Amino acid sequence: MEFTVDAAGFPIICSVTQMGDDCAIALRGGDKAHIGSVAMAIPRPSLTGVGRSATVSTLNRTGHKDDFLANPIAHAVAERMDCVATCAAGVHVDDATPEQIAAIQAVVPTIIERICAIVEGKIS
Repeated sequence: MEFTVDAAGFPIICSVTQMGDDCAIALRGGDKAHIGSVAMAIPRPSLTGVGRSATVSTLNRTGHKDDFLANPIAHAVAERMDCVATCAAGVHVDDATPEQIAAIQAVVPTIIERICAIVEGKIS
């Protein structure tokens, strides 16, 4: 399933593929889609002893900072949906301003909610 969110005029496209009990997410957009960072999150009991959390491992392409998208998305989906979640992210905006970067980061909660709704079967 695929959906698009707007981040200050930049479309961010998210593809969600369920792979058995796991979830593969691809996030792309801006001026040039690419693979900048890949995060894998594995759910586990919280270290506080209450609830769940996830351990995240990340690979970053040299010079890329897309982990600011991939990490929180993979972590939240793994934790909330109790599944292994990967997120490959590549959003590039030429000469991005701090405000544009903040706008892109601000849509992360919306993306997480949409992904979880898809995994829960609330959106088809």
